[in-house]
Amino acid sequence: MSDTRRRSRRFFLYLPYTLPHIAFQIPQLEPYTVNTNWTQQQRYYASMITYLDRDIGRILDLLQAQGIDENTLVFFCSDNGAADRYDSRFNSSGNLRGRKRDVYEGGIRTPMLVRWPGQVAAGVTSDAIWYFADVLPTLAELVGAPVPQGVDGVSVLPTLRSQSQPELADRPLYWEFHEEQFAQAIRRGRWKAVRQNPHLATELYDLQTDPGESNNVAAAHPEKVAEFERLFVTMRTPTPIWQQCWMMSLSMMTGACQRLMGVGCRWMTVRWNCVWITPGWVVMLSW
Repeated sequence: MSDTRRRSRRFFLYLPYTLPHIAFQIPQLEPYTVNTNWTQQQRYYASMITYLDRDIGRILDLLQAQGIDENTLVFFCSDNGAADRYDSRFNSSGNLRGRKRDVYEGGIRTPMLVRWPGQVAAGVTSDAIWYFADVLPTLAELVGAPVPQGVDGVSVLPTLRSQSQPELADRPLYWEFHEEQFAQAIRRGRWKAVRQNPHLATELYDLQTDPGESNNVAAAHPEKVAEFERLFVTMRTPTPIWQQCWMMSLSMMTGACQRLMGVGCRWMTVRWNCVWITPGWVVMLSW
């Protein structure tokens, strides 16, 4: 981006950040060395956030210096909720239940920040619900490319431009998580169903009145529970590729441990799968 000869070229930048993440390694703890009432981990975490904030600011400054900030669309998001809630200190999850690796809102609900001067209104908060499957259709519409068939998501470009998009409100959104369990969650409008295991009872929450998912109302709405339990089956497609990828990743991780430490890591084999993700990401589209 700093090459002035390329300022007229279109570009796409995907920038996955590791910060904040364990291990807690950072060049310096300033300005948090004086926070003696904070734990060392809290100071490391705050420093990581500060470094991330500084670097994103540098990127935005560069876009402006190159004269391309007004025709560059920037997305900033996290891939999951906070790994550590830091309750009473940073309150990273607010009033949401759970954390990273949970399918409760604290594990899957994150803000998406969007900057596009003159196109996306500044200082506006939208309650529109969208998720990762919507990114591809949105970027495709922005550049005038066809959306591949079979994609679950939809373009949210109208929402970004403060236009009404009622179809986002009632569609079912599906998540599942495989780490020592098979947890599933579906959100549809105000309703959210959670099942920690196919053999366990389905939990039901009304996010409109209970965003913290503290009151399981499944017993009062058996028809909703039945609807979601059907969706738990129909919204996923089993594939042998998943099992192959799972076994490959276990083999890779165990082999890496043996090479690095000379020992087996059987305890690690239940904690990894083949979905490699990063704590945060930035996408830029310029034309």
